[in-house]
Amino acid sequence: MSSTFSQAGVARVESVIKLIAQTCVDNEKYFSDLDAVVGDGDFGYSLARGFENVIAEWDEYDRSDLSTFIQKVATTMSGRIGGSSGPIWGTAFLRAAISVKDKNDISQADVVAMLRSAVEGIMKRAKEFNIAPSRLYIDPLVVTLSTDETAFVTFAACCREIKKQYPDIHITSGLSNISFGLPARKNINQAFMVLAMSAGMDSAIVDPTNRDMLGMIYATDALLENDEFCLEYIGAFRQGLIGPLKK
Repeated sequence: MSSTFSQAGVARVESVIKLIAQTCVDNEKYFSDLDAVVGDGDFGYSLARGFENVIAEWDEYDRSDLSTFIQKVATTMSGRIGGSSGPIWGTAFLRAAISVKDKNDISQADVVAMLRSAVEGIMKRAKEFNIAPSRLYIDPLVVTLSTDETAFVTFAACCREIKKQYPDIHITSGLSNISFGLPARKNINQAFMVLAMSAGMDSAIVDPTNRDMLGMIYATDALLENDEFCLEYIGAFRQGLIGPLKK
């Protein structure tokens, strides 16, 4: 199995960035509502304004190489996002751009390096704003297995590297992305959850009513020595959260 993405990989990185931009715009109200619980409720608005500009200027960006393209995105986006979010997002994108400078072909290792550089930039900015690592959640981005056979391997490598550098940071994901386009998606999702937790992921967007998934989470936590004497697992069973439904 080759780890070289080549031009197809460059195009995929572009598509991921555009997906991030569109997601931030589409979920403006949702992100603001979440922020309102613990902040001033303007996070979604701020993100949307920055990434609106990215989408508007998308076709005009210099694509002479991947690094230049990402730098242009960073400049556009960070110039409009307010508060502490602008510098943090801008730094993440700029650091990622620097890590692939002068490269037109990228490998799986390059993608991991981009994300590592982005995290290092985020952590540096967070320190400047006195934000503890334990308050940060990093999403290494889950891409679909049906379009990229390295999807989980790349995700896991990023998780391990992040936790190695910053043990207190949290890693999250929209894990169902992994199975998009595949049949019997729950099989892929559950397998991904177990393997991702083993790699360091400690939170995820999941359906809390999915008993099979919850069972996997509690069982995996116990197997990874995160549940002393399996008390959480036993407690979840006694509460009826996992295991066969009681008649």
